[in-house]
Amino acid sequence: MNKSISILLTLFALAINTFADDFSIASNLDTIRMVDLGLPSGTRWADRNIGADCPADTGNYYAWGELTSKNNYTWSTYLCPVNSDCGTNNDPIYAAQGNNLDISGSAFDAATVLWGSDYELPDSTQCAELLNSDYTTWDWTSQTDKNGHEMNGYLVTSKINSNTIFLPAAGYFSNATLSNVSATCYYWSATQRFDNARAARNLYINATSHVDNARARYYGHVIRPVTTASSTAVTEVSTSQKPSKPLKTLRNGYLSISSPDGTSFSLSGAKNK
Repeated sequence: MNKSISILLTLFALAINTFADDFSIASNLDTIRMVDLGLPSGTRWADRNIGADCPADTGNYYAWGELTSKNNYTWSTYLCPVNSDCGTNNDPIYAAQGNNLDISGSAFDAATVLWGSDYELPDSTQCAELLNSDYTTWDWTSQTDKNGHEMNGYLVTSKINSNTIFLPAAGYFSNATLSNVSATCYYWSATQRFDNARAARNLYINATSHVDNARARYYGHVIRPVTTASSTAVTEVSTSQKPSKPLKTLRNGYLSISSPDGTSFSLSGAKNK
């Protein structure tokens, strides 16, 4: 065989193997997915929390309406540092939105700001829909996180199409202390408590219950984004959320694979599985 042709064939084989490796990585659970549970509203729930590397990871903790994690969760470090100012013009959220009690899609929605305009904090109605026993079953179980540790939480299974999401019991931050990991968790909603501007609604879980709840806005809780858009994967995330492995996106028959350094390419004819 001609030496030049042999070299070209070798390089081609190496390229194919490299692509196969990247495709395998991009197709695994490190790709954020929005899960269709067949809910009447059309809401799809992310398969993991903001900041989580896999569904069983805790992810990041946020005070309600804030966009970054921090080391200390108190009223004095909160965006409205005087709790009696909540619901007044000294409250940045009230000053921007008035009596609108829902921060979905706003500049105070960490899911929207960090993941893009298609993604939001679930509002209290969407949380109630997920809790509705006509649509879902909730089973307390455990899954393995990225470090190989068993994390307790709820496997939520759709009664409509059998798809599932896992909600880890990520605990919560108060002051500088993280408490109750693998035992309890509060998932922020986008909805402020209507009769108390100092509190916001959340989805509370422990080993024996999963209920709608409300908590003071300064606590550090996790966030599980939702979407009603038709996209199949998160395509834009903030620098702090950029994946360490290629991110796969499927839109209109084109499979796009983007590497962490921003390099990307597409294949036509791809289909959802």
